[in-house]
Amino acid sequence: KSKHGIFITQGASPWVEANNFEDNEVPIYIDYNSAKFPVFIDNSGSNNQIDVISIRGIIPEDTVWEKNPLPYLIHDFIDVLENTTLSIEPGATVKFEPNASLNIKGTLLAQGTSQEKIEFTKFASGYWKRLYFSPSSADSILENVLISYGGSGYGFGGGGSVYVEDSSIQFRNSTSSHSNGAGLYLENSSSTVADSYFSDSLGVGSNYGSLEIYGSDRFPALENGLTFDNNSNYDIFIKDTNWCFALPGYLSTTNHNCP
Repeated sequence: KSKHGIFITQGASPWVEANNFEDNEVPIYIDYNSAKFPVFIDNSGSNNQIDVISIRGIIPEDTVWEKNPLPYLIHDFIDVLENTTLSIEPGATVKFEPNASLNIKGTLLAQGTSQEKIEFTKFASGYWKRLYFSPSSADSILENVLISYGGSGYGFGGGGSVYVEDSSIQFRNSTSSHSNGAGLYLENSSSTVADSYFSDSLGVGSNYGSLEIYGSDRFPALENGLTFDNNSNYDIFIKDTNWCFALPGYLSTTNHNCP
């Protein structure tokens, strides 16, 4: 029995493929990544205290997270740096410790399929913080993804499970549910949102929606196929109601704050 099946320290970048880890505290543990990210393919575990690939640190060059039977676990943060792309393969699962976040300063390509979706969710009890797309991020895509139990920073500049600030993403064929706040929070963003489902989001007060749109400079493209269910306040909240004219006609009967 070991504390870690593999312990990867700063600067190391092994290729780890087709292994089964047994009777460890954690099968694979990255202490802090600051260089080329290790490659993990088809690794599994059994009888460990927690069956995960535990990760933290920065991603300074283009990286692919492959599908593994073991989920990735972000235990405080991962930062994808500017001019860097993180690609997540279909079928991969990314879990988060409470208040942990995946921060995108470059590009995130999380493109699952209808048969193999990519999942972002909590590891245990409590809410994780968010997927954050900073003003320097560009060309990110969330497609065929499942996002749940994020938003721990909501109300304190956290912006919900997915927070896009002064940048834009494509959010397609995806589900955001059980958020502690907005499922998708867009601030001065011309993001494209299509064929997606928002449900079971929590919120306190009147200025809340499962899909929240803030800022006066840009408005997202809300395309066909958006559906909402069982959200605790508005389905859509638009802070600057001067933009209400841009709400598509098919959403006119949705629960929103527009006059």
